[in-house]
Amino acid sequence: MDTSIFFKIANNFAVLGWQLLLIVPKWKYTIPFILSAIISFLAVSYTFIIIKALPFIKPDVFSSLATIRNLFQNDTALLAGWVHYLAFDLFVGVYIVREAEKYKIHRLIVTLLLPLIFYLGLLDM
Repeated sequence: MDTSIFFKIANNFAVLGWQLLLIVPKWKYTIPFILSAIISFLAVSYTFIIIKALPFIKPDVFSSLATIRNLFQNDTALLAGWVHYLAFDLFVGVYIVREAEKYKIHRLIVTLLLPLIFYLGLLDM
């Protein structure tokens, strides 16, 4: 599949997950659906993309910033990194919603925090 088409598909799946977390976080199917369908889809996709990208990955690829920059000039490797980012950040969003409910954190705070995680990846820093 073309990387630009799959990029759009992966983004749409991730956005659906974030929308569910924002709109219906307490619905009994929200978190199970995100974990079992959306994140699983992204994780399996990531695996297949990495396999496709293996010819471009050299043993020393993570030895310097320059070699990583060079790796991400390849669209397949870049897509793999992006899909990994989407899956991880959505998993963090699920974790935050679960913990917020557990510790009785007001929904408004969580609603303000989730877009920051989605757009800025604050917890990845």
